[in-house]
Amino acid sequence: MIVFEFLFQSTIGNWTVGFKTLNQNGEKLKFWQSLVRHCFDLIDIWPLGGVGVLSIKCTKKNQRVGDLVARTIVVPR
Repeated sequence: MIVFEFLFQSTIGNWTVGFKTLNQNGEKLKFWQSLVRHCFDLIDIWPLGGVGVLSIKCTKKNQRVGDLVARTIVVPR
């Protein structure tokens, strides 16, 4: 998943619905950013996705915890 996101700037799910991941400056995602984003997947989905949904709703750029730490944003393709 990390390699797919790094190569195509999108996870499979985001690619399917037309989104891509960039760094906060709007530049291409770096490998370390994809790795860090996904290190926080378990936090974002705990419990039942509540942490991720809450962080998305409470941030200006609709970022989940992994995005905040990795300094990334998800935008329409």
